[in-house]
Amino acid sequence: MKIALISDIHGNDIALATVMQRVAEFTPSRTMFLGDAVGYLPGEMAVLAQLRDRGIECQQGNHEEMLLASGEIVGDRDDYYRLAASRTRLGSEEMAQISAWPTRREIDIGDRRLLLVHGSPTNELHEYVYPDSDFTAWSGTGADAVFMGNTHRPFVVSVGETLFVNVGSVGLPRDHGSLGAFVIYETADNSATVYRVQLDVATILEAYAAAIHPDVAAVFQRHDDVPYGDVLA
Repeated sequence: MKIALISDIHGNDIALATVMQRVAEFTPSRTMFLGDAVGYLPGEMAVLAQLRDRGIECQQGNHEEMLLASGEIVGDRDDYYRLAASRTRLGSEEMAQISAWPTRREIDIGDRRLLLVHGSPTNELHEYVYPDSDFTAWSGTGADAVFMGNTHRPFVVSVGETLFVNVGSVGLPRDHGSLGAFVIYETADNSATVYRVQLDVATILEAYAAAIHPDVAAVFQRHDDVPYGDVLA
């Protein structure tokens, strides 16, 4: 079975539509979203509608946790996150939609067991996992493949018999800002491939630059010399 995985849309409905158009070319049986539909960009209403209408299986990230919490976001973080503004736009139906998402999923597909988290296996919402992290700490998950987001930087690492995959970011890539990411996972051979999709940065910034922090807008201009993953033509 072929599974598509995405994460970290962050209110960028334009990027989500672009990425999902390319995901459809692989005809996955299921598509799974690992959290952070909200935050940074103000298109969360359209993002939530797309997730619902496309039948994407969703779970929460740390930005959903902050959104659903009743208190204020401390310090100057909301200058970047813009979650207070999101709360004013989202109605009870959308908040209920997000509240229903789990924070962790362990699923069996055929003879494969998958663990899906936003952060890490032991800190499912907040931890940042990178290719040089100590993966031996998670050797006892019992999963054939562990899928994560949160860093906005994709990778695939095999440790023993376990595949660790960061699926990157659809809406705010931090390695190469104009390349959204998704992963196609094949249950047959327990393999995962990261694909990158060219985003229309000019259209995104035209729509949203006035409503986001300048440092967030600048992320779209980042360019790694060699972006991780297969860049789709």
